[in-house]
Amino acid sequence: MSTSLETNQVSAYDFCHEGTQYTLIDTPGFDDTSRPDSEITEAILTWCRDSLVSGQQLNGVIYIHRISAPRMAGSALRNVRIFRKLVGEDAFSSVVLATTFWEQVEDTVAEDREAELQANHNFWGAMTERGARMVRLHHNNRAEGLELLRDIAAKTKVVLKAQDELVNQGKAITETDAAIEQKKQQELFERELEAQRQAEKERMEKEAEEQARRAREKQCEVQRELERKLKEEQEASERARLQAEQVARESYERQQRQLAEERRRQEEWRRWEMAELERKRREELERQRKWKEDMERRQRAQEEQQRREREALRREHQRNCSKKYRPKWPCDSCKGDVTRKTYYYREFP
Repeated sequence: MSTSLETNQVSAYDFCHEGTQYTLIDTPGFDDTSRPDSEITEAILTWCRDSLVSGQQLNGVIYIHRISAPRMAGSALRNVRIFRKLVGEDAFSSVVLATTFWEQVEDTVAEDREAELQANHNFWGAMTERGARMVRLHHNNRAEGLELLRDIAAKTKVVLKAQDELVNQGKAITETDAAIEQKKQQELFERELEAQRQAEKERMEKEAEEQARRAREKQCEVQRELERKLKEEQEASERARLQAEQVARESYERQQRQLAEERRRQEEWRRWEMAELERKRREELERQRKWKEDMERRQRAQEEQQRREREALRREHQRNCSKKYRPKWPCDSCKGDVTRKTYYYREFP
């Protein structure tokens, strides 16, 4: 008998090797995900009862375990406990505890796991102390498997504890130690599962609370960051406003200074222009005065010249008019004004 993950029903396989007829009974594993352990236990117990009633007895039982498994999981530990109740302590000497998949693990790691299986009483320790034998089955090693079957075939027939309870003691399937252990393990598993669910629920609630707390903290952090950025933006805006006002004030003051400087320059230019105009006006007045004086002087000189010329003409006229052959001074034509008709008093040839 062996446990297998791939087997769904208890099946028998007959073959002959070197003149010996072998019958292998393959049973489904207790960790089959498609069927509950209670159905698998009932199927195995039913076969145990029917086989003993029909006169069939086993030479030995092979329990197969993958050495590649990192540890003895909860389901595997429950399987071992049910298996021990199914076989019984008196039949442990007919049990072979086989490990497989050695090629998938490093030798040192696999040997450490094998030693732990043997040393721990909750695993295989209790069975090996009462005669159970541990063997290694390497992958696809047919000769090794046939050698193990020859050793088992040489053993005497054995009646399992479950067979004795069902046939000799007349117990019902549900009253056997294996079924009771299976139910106990199932209840324990359900309690553990419920505890795990509760723990998972509490963990999820704590995680949800923690996530909510982190979300709140993150929201507060975001809010604080937004407030900080808003404050920085406001401060920056205020600094920019103050700076703009400072720039505007400086620009206004600069413009005022420029305007004042321009007004000062314009005022100086206006004063200079007025002074220049005043200077030019005075120069023009002085020029006009000098021109007037010069004109007056010339006029006086001309008048003086004319007076002298008249006087000279008069004297000449007087001289001329004093002659006997000249008209008497003043003559009737000029009346003494020699300037009016100067040609009149020319000397005659």
